[in-house]
Amino acid sequence: MPWDRLSCSYGTAELFAQILNSLAKAVKKSKFDEKKLGELLDEIAAQCEYQETFWHATHFALVFLVQIYKSALGEKGLKCFLSLCL
Repeated sequence: MPWDRLSCSYGTAELFAQILNSLAKAVKKSKFDEKKLGELLDEIAAQCEYQETFWHATHFALVFLVQIYKSALGEKGLKCFLSLCL
């Protein structure tokens, strides 16, 4: 994905690959760090939307977030993944 060519809240979206990879790794761990996971989710949300504006990278990030979500459901089950979100 050419993140460097997509705009986000703070310029171009080069950090998206790093954030999404870190998020994918975090949900795959049997013992995850809730604080770290929350920080990653906050960061991707801040990069996608600012002052009610959604940026070009938002649509592409959503596709990857859905893939991470589906992966987490498959590996840990719905109950465990929902505990991450609450």
